Amino acid sequence: MWRKNIIVLTSLMIAGLYLPQNQAMATDVCEKHLKTTCNSCHSNKEPCSQLGNSLKDWEEILSRMILNGAALSKKEVAAMAECLSQPSAAAKAACQK
Repeated sequence: MWRKNIIVLTSLMIAGLYLPQNQAMATDVCEKHLKTTCNSCHSNKEPCSQLGNSLKDWEEILSRMILNGAALSKKEVAAMAECLSQPSAAAKAACQK
């Protein structure tokens, strides 16, 4: 019984350490691209006015950006869409909101 508890607790600890890193990566990618990639074609006004749009909306917006020449990987698109659909503190800060 105690072995199961140790295994469960260890698994939860590992999962707890892993999840914040993924969220931090998504936030870092989002903030980085808001300040660089997005600004290479337009001001932050456009993406910032759409903060909080749905995940699907952002995936479509980012796909259109790629068609217009934005250099984004699938991983970056997923991270940015998640970040911008659920505005993080970093995204809001980049948008000065």
